[in-house]
Amino acid sequence: MPASFAVTKAPSKGAPDFEALRKQLQGELITDASPDFNPGKLLWNARKPSRRPALVVRARDANDVVAALKFAADNDLKVSVRGGGHNFYGLALRKGGMLIDLGQLRSMSIDAQSGMTFVQPAVTNLEFARELAAHNLAFPVGHCPSVTMSGYLLNGGIAFNLGGWGPACESVEAVDLVLADGTLVRADKENYPDLYWAARGAGPGLFAVAVGFHVRTYPQPRATMISTYFCSLDKVKEVSEAVARFAGDLPAHSELLIGLITAPPSVAAVCGNRQGRVCVVQAVVFGDSAAESAAALAVMENEPLLSNALSKDINHGTSPEELLQAHAHIFPADHRYEVELFCSNAPAAEVLTAVKDHVLQTPSPISMAACILATGKRPLLRPLSGTAFSLSGNLIGGCWTIWDKSEDDERNISWFKTMTALLRPFTVNHYIGETDIVDEPARAERSFKHEHWHQLQRLRAKYDRDGRFFDFAQGLA
Repeated sequence: MPASFAVTKAPSKGAPDFEALRKQLQGELITDASPDFNPGKLLWNARKPSRRPALVVRARDANDVVAALKFAADNDLKVSVRGGGHNFYGLALRKGGMLIDLGQLRSMSIDAQSGMTFVQPAVTNLEFARELAAHNLAFPVGHCPSVTMSGYLLNGGIAFNLGGWGPACESVEAVDLVLADGTLVRADKENYPDLYWAARGAGPGLFAVAVGFHVRTYPQPRATMISTYFCSLDKVKEVSEAVARFAGDLPAHSELLIGLITAPPSVAAVCGNRQGRVCVVQAVVFGDSAAESAAALAVMENEPLLSNALSKDINHGTSPEELLQAHAHIFPADHRYEVELFCSNAPAAEVLTAVKDHVLQTPSPISMAACILATGKRPLLRPLSGTAFSLSGNLIGGCWTIWDKSEDDERNISWFKTMTALLRPFTVNHYIGETDIVDEPARAERSFKHEHWHQLQRLRAKYDRDGRFFDFAQGLA
């Protein structure tokens, strides 16, 4: 018997009967006794934690998840869940217990007339956006094309067009869940409303397995248009203040970003002595006509600091799928990551000025910092009723530390820790999907409103009385 079962199995029940479980599954069962047992390969981040489960159930359908959870209950095994393996801190991998891998649940069904869509956990942002576009529909997908619906929707979903469509969890009408005892239920406003509340925002702290999402989609924007301006890094403060002045004149159905990045080759030659770093300002309007989108973006060209930028590309027609494809280069696969995404009410000029000098010291040219600002006449993220999702504020800030060689870990991690320390005074709360709760478990609680955090604990006690599921912190240390 593998030693890892020592802390997860009730001694009186004997060794788990793996063969009995295998016979019930359409998918696979892999234990840590297998010579090819390598659960780290299930994770997207090239930085792999040393912790690992005792067994992995690669479910092929919801029935496999039911069988796995009943087996876990019979053998007193803790359970974690992998949707797409994209969490930057590998929270699906815990010490011991059972990992249920949903990576083969990849189907979707679209009702083009009503716009209602059923999507399984392992469908990616890019796959979903592409299939919806074929029906002239859209959904508030996330920015990274390879992120899957599972963690993305459960975490709340920081999406394209936040001002127009809101976070993705607002568009989730129902969730199919397998509970700790193996019961399959559908949670919505009328049935299991407390589970429906939790499934929209609890993220890695959810005490059930989400095997399907029923979501509301939207008409495909007919004229998505983008304008990009590259400005001197030395003018971060002035540019950010100027952007803040016209942000409210952009329509709510737009995304406005200020970032500190490495300039593209076409701009690098005019960056001076700033290590090829620039301040980029970018707005995307999800409009209904080219004339409407161009008119909205004109407020940027009317700002002298932008009209006289180092370089610019204005009124460029695009699509949600093309936006996602572009972000594949921003978030490259097979790289090593440290990330922090947070909400703030501070002006972007203060946030970015505070980190500007540290950005120049980054060991990796593809690491970056950015802020997304509110547009229109309302906050970027406002409190939602009926969801555990808790972020609210006028600005989303983030730092993405990205490198490719393990020998550079120490330098990049040190740079990241200094960056998060510089950002801490501006942080109201963290986004549970992109913050390090392994190194700093207290970040989990700080990702939720006080009352939401305690409601999650009460619901865990109600629906998972035996503590079948790992909570936010268990099995990580």
